[in-house]
Amino acid sequence: MFRPGDYALSKELTVRQLIQKADGLREEAFLNRATLRRLRKNLDPELISIDLGKLLRGEAADIPLQQNDQLHVHTIAELRQKRTVSIQGAVNKGGTFDFVDSMTVANLVVLAEGFTDAAISSRIEIARRVKEDTSDLANSQNVRLLTVVIDQQLRLAPADAQLTLRPFDQVFVRTSPRYEAQKGASIAGEVAYPGTYAIRTSTDRITDLINRAGGLKTDAYLPAAQFVRKGETVSLDIRKILDEPNVAGNLLLEDGDVLTLPRRPDIVRIRGEVLNPATIEFDPAKSFRDYIDETGGFTNKSLRRKSYTVAANGKIKPAHSFLGIRSYPKPERGSEIVVPAVLPKEPNKVSSTERAAWLTVIASGVAVLLTALRLFTN
Repeated sequence: MFRPGDYALSKELTVRQLIQKADGLREEAFLNRATLRRLRKNLDPELISIDLGKLLRGEAADIPLQQNDQLHVHTIAELRQKRTVSIQGAVNKGGTFDFVDSMTVANLVVLAEGFTDAAISSRIEIARRVKEDTSDLANSQNVRLLTVVIDQQLRLAPADAQLTLRPFDQVFVRTSPRYEAQKGASIAGEVAYPGTYAIRTSTDRITDLINRAGGLKTDAYLPAAQFVRKGETVSLDIRKILDEPNVAGNLLLEDGDVLTLPRRPDIVRIRGEVLNPATIEFDPAKSFRDYIDETGGFTNKSLRRKSYTVAANGKIKPAHSFLGIRSYPKPERGSEIVVPAVLPKEPNKVSSTERAAWLTVIASGVAVLLTALRLFTN
């Protein structure tokens, strides 16, 4: 109604007259069913259904109103499921949108802020719910599929641009199978042209990246090469990869990969449970124990059997024992020697029950000792 609200009850006021007092019904009013809420004499509520369409056309008797009657005229939207349409795929803002009458595919594309660069100039597919006769569909098909043609400039054909959508239609805009955002891998260190390189094909590998960077410089130290993917270091043998490009370690490149080829290192780092952790120049003649001795030796807290070295490329080599004889790994250029500490032992925990038992034993012992002393003194 145009003027809903409370109205004074005059003599012989009817539903038709009440609607006239409210300046009539709005266009969205649902005429097939209105609800009149009335209190009976015992004050119990009563709901009376009214076909307003018939009442206003004179095909049904008008209804006199009583004190405290409440007439509720529903809107069409109140009595039906919320109607939507959706669009997915190569559009800038896919999602679900409210359906409005006379909505076209072109309208929905505009609501989705247009096509993306990935949209293929082929067909848009519309999936529509089946409600009517389905004699033209296969028995297993529960949706009707429609196609809309777009040209190379991603413009809809005139006829298809005016195709009217129905509630709950789902529109799919396909992506070109060859479309892919640029991806890149980086190479740093001792190569002719370090930097980031685009991954040209899905078959580009580590050797391709090195070759495009102009190859290795003479100072490149391959045992210390590091390859990082998604924040994690991948252990690789770059020398073997360059000698045999067909080996499994010549990985396919992925977006964000970083290969670092450092200069030849001349140091060894020693840390952990040694008296004086230090960085010492590399000497191929020195052993693991030689480097430890140069730091002052192991501390009292050192866990010698768990010592290990970390190579410049991240590989770990632990110490080994055989028949009581311990052997340590040979430190390499740029490696790090790590001596862990012995974990502190947890203090012995005595339960209250055990404590009580010990006290009982001690008390019994004291009592026996006192008794023996009395007997001895007597």
